[in-house]
Amino acid sequence: SLGTLIGGSWSWAWGINSDGSVTVGHANDSAAQKQLRAFRWTAEKGMESLGTLNGGSEGCARGVSADGSVIVGEANDGHAQDKERAFRWTAEKGM
Repeated sequence: SLGTLIGGSWSWAWGINSDGSVTVGHANDSAAQKQLRAFRWTAEKGMESLGTLNGGSEGCARGVSADGSVIVGEANDGHAQDKERAFRWTAEKGM
């Protein structure tokens, strides 16, 4: 089991890098409405939320580069219409 985000009750994996050290997906969090958050999992740090796109409500990581440094997926954009947008995540730049 990869576990869950703090306060969450489930998680779903969608991708894994070439050596198996990084797994990505989405999980619910501890927010009152249990929002979906994109996550990155490593043995060293466990499950970590990737945050939100412009303060949007939900996200899902779908793929990860071979070395685990770049993650892609979709997330709500945080604007009035809260539309789904593709994202690219790196540790340096975030979403």
